[in-house]
Amino acid sequence: MPSPIWRAPRATTIWAVEADARAGRIRKQIEKEYFLPQTSFYAFSWNGHEAADPTATIFPSVAWWDGDYALDHSSAMLSRWASEEFSTDWGTRLLSDQASFYDPLVIIRARFGRSLPDGSRLRNIAQAALSLAMHT
Repeated sequence: MPSPIWRAPRATTIWAVEADARAGRIRKQIEKEYFLPQTSFYAFSWNGHEAADPTATIFPSVAWWDGDYALDHSSAMLSRWASEEFSTDWGTRLLSDQASFYDPLVIIRARFGRSLPDGSRLRNIAQAALSLAMHT
């Protein structure tokens, strides 16, 4: 079993100090380039137009590295991930259900080769079940 970093040889300790400094610089850069104050969310990617892509996804997993390297605005993002926007009874959505192009039936049509009318029927059944659940 390797010894903890605080008991490691000097060279390893120097590497740890350098890694810590680098992590601090990266953290500042992420805050500067990827935090979107208008949505309190971190972008996952650069959209190719000199701006961060504002699409809310689960992919910016850098919002919380650990207790030492937490980003300044990670709480709001983690709260959104824990909400029904991303969390479901079957797992976690990759894409916010509030995104303009979110379509949960895309996976069904792609996986099972169903046509749009089949997908629409499934959507109608799901909406009816949801409505019934909300009124009982």
